Amino acid sequence: MVMDALMGGGGGLPPEIPDPEAPAAPPAGPTGGGNEVDTLKTLITMGRDYTAIPTVTEKERLQMEKCLTIFQQLLAENESMANQLTGADPALQKALGPAA
Repeated sequence: MVMDALMGGGGGLPPEIPDPEAPAAPPAGPTGGGNEVDTLKTLITMGRDYTAIPTVTEKERLQMEKCLTIFQQLLAENESMANQLTGADPALQKALGPAA
């Protein structure tokens, strides 16, 4: 089969060999299956990982810290909305500890 492809017959490359001239697949986008809280927590973790990279400059760290502040604000707003919807008292939640 490979010889056929090299000699001009056989209809091209075998299916297991990708065509080098084929366009690259687009990067995977959001799956839409997550939720806001999980996504924000992931972004915060990734931002902290980024600032821990030794080659990141102080200017880049400052920019990421600004992003992390925004992500944290969004997370707090989401928590506040959830508390309002459920009627949960933040003081009682703090006394009882995190939900399992």
